[in-house]
Amino acid sequence: ELIVINDGSTDATLSLLMEIEDPRLKVFSIENGGVANARNVGLEKAKGDYLTFLDSDDLWTVDKLEKQVRVIASGANLMVTRQAAASVGIFDGSCNHCEDWDYFLRLAWAWDFVVVPHSQILYRQTEGSLSTNLEKMETVCEEVCDRTLARINTARIEEARIQNTVQLSKTQIEHRCKARIAQYLTQISLNNL
Repeated sequence: ELIVINDGSTDATLSLLMEIEDPRLKVFSIENGGVANARNVGLEKAKGDYLTFLDSDDLWTVDKLEKQVRVIASGANLMVTRQAAASVGIFDGSCNHCEDWDYFLRLAWAWDFVVVPHSQILYRQTEGSLSTNLEKMETVCEEVCDRTLARINTARIEEARIQNTVQLSKTQIEHRCKARIAQYLTQISLNNL
């Protein structure tokens, strides 16, 4: 199934979608409630066992799903399973602009995952998008990092280190998180030159 959540769009998206006659396509129009709300409606409406997300400013390579399905068929849990999604709850609407990162960090803490070692999602940068406002990006990324670290129980990390499932202390995790934010923002800045 392909679920499209029309989150109050004002462009021609809805009229273009209505021209497609395919029973696998399900379109739901809602009042603009933000990205987290739109994703949560999609989670609620989805019937399949595996979930993946595509935002309006993202592009997929033509073989993205095929490669992910191949990894799943080999026994790995890659796309988000309904069970995993249910276990970590919904996208947090108060986590403005990085709700996906917050959600996937919660998933990564609770579930094993594998990576398809190919770039499969491309990001569209348009004038006025959040990714062009580096100060705002830095602020929201640091907020997500701080929120995630606040949720991490230090005792649980130490227990995981003893069991060799986590090799880093909470401080090391914090430093790596902040370093990744700096690396990410530097890359965006260079791409915008």
